[in-house]
Amino acid sequence: MEDIIIKYLNQTATENEMRALLEWLDENIDNQRQFATTRDLWFASEAAVSSRYGESANAFSRFRENALAFENRKSKNGISIRLVKIAASIALLIACSAMAFFIGKESTPHTSQIVNVVMNQAIMGPGHKGSVTLPDGTLAWLNSNSKLIYPDQFEEGVRKVKLIGEGYFEVTPNVKAPFYVETSDMSVKVLGTRFDVQNYEKKNISETVLLSGKVEVMMKSNGERRVLSPNEKLSLDRQTNRYTVDRVDAAEYALWTAEKLVFADERLSTILRKMERWYGISISCKQGVPLDSRYSLTIRNESKEEILKMLSILVRIDYTIKDETIVIYKI
Repeated sequence: MEDIIIKYLNQTATENEMRALLEWLDENIDNQRQFATTRDLWFASEAAVSSRYGESANAFSRFRENALAFENRKSKNGISIRLVKIAASIALLIACSAMAFFIGKESTPHTSQIVNVVMNQAIMGPGHKGSVTLPDGTLAWLNSNSKLIYPDQFEEGVRKVKLIGEGYFEVTPNVKAPFYVETSDMSVKVLGTRFDVQNYEKKNISETVLLSGKVEVMMKSNGERRVLSPNEKLSLDRQTNRYTVDRVDAAEYALWTAEKLVFADERLSTILRKMERWYGISISCKQGVPLDSRYSLTIRNESKEEILKMLSILVRIDYTIKDETIVIYKI
């Protein structure tokens, strides 16, 4: 499988090879770890540079030499030389779809030190979601159409990431290094907690929902700050720069991170509300839609269109879809 991984990294893999790689990644966590290790060594070696000039025959041998040298250094010195780290959970994101996830790296000069800061970009495409492990062990889940930018290694005393779209975070506690999630409108500061941030560019409302712990949200337009308690949601109107804080069932706002969504004799109103969180969409119902009727179903990897089509058969409703907004009405 290593030769296919190299072809994938070199952007020369065929469609069948891509399909085989994705199926292999989806089999178990060990395969995902192997992918991450292979990618680390690829970018740490001269193989990537050589392959750009058509030396693919020598590229893989150089890669293997680099891998052996790396293992020898580990065994002789008893320490692991730090390469560009990519967590196994990142490989899992890639397994979602060949077009679903992209990791880009670029080096930017650090103003206070004579070093380069390597920045990572984790991107989830339309209809896909997945997780990534940050350098400090923090777990971040990305929803559809979302991007997370984070450094290869956090600076001492501070941990900052930038989010576009929606992300759910389980932050590794560290009182000496506050964790910040930066969006275009808000800066969310935490010490160790679980929370969800939504900041889609096409939506007028930015949200922060706290599941546990404590966060401080700063509005970038005026510097105003607000501390949230568990089960509180801060909604910021991006046009007026005004915000509201409401009590909510915060667990519902993290539903989209689960592997499946199960409804057992649930009201249609509940199903639609949870679908909004699962798919990151907005659903409104016209008069006459039987919101109190009950149904049972399970959502796994189905698209919102597939679920709506099934509901239209069960409930005798119809619907319209425009971008991420759905309107449901009675037939």
